[in-house]
Order: sequence, then C-alpha cells, then structure tokens
Amino acid sequence: MAERTEEDRNHEWAVELFKSVIESGKTALNTLLIVCGGSGLALLAFIGNLAAKDGDSPRIAALAPALLCYAFSLGVIAFEAGATYVAQFFFAGDAYRPGVINTWQRKVGNVFNVIAAMAFVVALGLYATGSIIAYRNLSTLPGIATSAKVR
Repeated sequence: MAERTEEDRNHEWAVELFKSVIESGKTALNTLLIVCGGSGLALLAFIGNLAAKDGDSPRIAALAPALLCYAFSLGVIAFEAGATYVAQFFFAGDAYRPGVINTWQRKVGNVFNVIAAMAFVVALGLYATGSIIAYRNLSTLPGIATSAKVR
C-alpha cells in the first residue's frame, strides 16, 4: 500500500472542511426556516383567536406588520436556498477544470455565495423586526404582565 503524500492529506482535509461548511450552512438555513415559520404560525393562530373573540379588533391590525415580517423572512429564506443552489452549481462546474484558477464559474459562484449570505442576514433581520413588533404590541394587551418593556 502506497503511503499518502502531504498533498493527498491536505486535499482530504479540504474536502472534509468543505463538507462541514455545507452541513453548517444547511443547519443554519433549516433552523432559521423553522424559527421564522413557527413564529409566523404561532402569531397567525393568536390573531385567529383574537378575531374569533373580538371580531374586527384594532389589536389584530397592530400585529399584522409582525406577521408580514415573518412571511417576508420565509420568502427571503427560499430565495437564499435558491442562491445557494446556483452557487454550488457554478462551483461544481469549476471543479471539472483542475489546475485552472479563477474561472468564470468560480467568480459567478462567489457572487451567488455572497448573495445567499446577505439574504440570510436579511431574513434574520426580518425575523428580529417581526419579533420586536409583536412584542411591543403584545406587551400592551390588557392582562399580559411583562417584566421588561421595550421602549
């Protein structure tokens, strides 16, 4: 059995590192998807409960912007997943050209990779904004005690 060279070990390490980066990204995306979707679903159930009890209440209208933020965050997450796919598609096309560095496929893949990362941050911001809006409106409802109010 031939002994592995340092180049072989470095290549194996790079492949494993790339796999871990992909897995971490998938985990982060799935986590954000579950959190945003669950928050939107819980708020929608709460709004439905308010509508059943109070009919057309101004409290329902006050919570609508939070629900909109959660819905937009889900759309941005879907866009981010698509951008990630496109980036990987171009990176895979570049992988078939060993020895050639900075091909146009790698450059396009890098652009879509940055777009995907920015979309993730935007989705996170929309989730935070929706949560702050929901908290501010829910903390003013009668009968809900809070230990600290956001001003």
